[in-house]
Amino acid sequence: MYTTPYWIPFFDLYNGNFMALDFAPTEKGIPGQVIRFGADQEIGYQEAESLNAFLEELLDSEEFEEFEDEY
Repeated sequence: MYTTPYWIPFFDLYNGNFMALDFAPTEKGIPGQVIRFGADQEIGYQEAESLNAFLEELLDSEEFEEFEDEY
């Protein structure tokens, strides 16, 4: 399955791929998990268990610290 209406994209990665909230996870997933999917991927890959966890990981990342220092 390439995509489903239950994957709600919220960020365009500008290469045909997206970050999305997944409300139709497989039996191993969690409803509301954050996934990466798109043209380069046959399935959705879990990035975080929830949007909250995704944002916490983003805020703790070195890239965000570098961005914060610049601005």
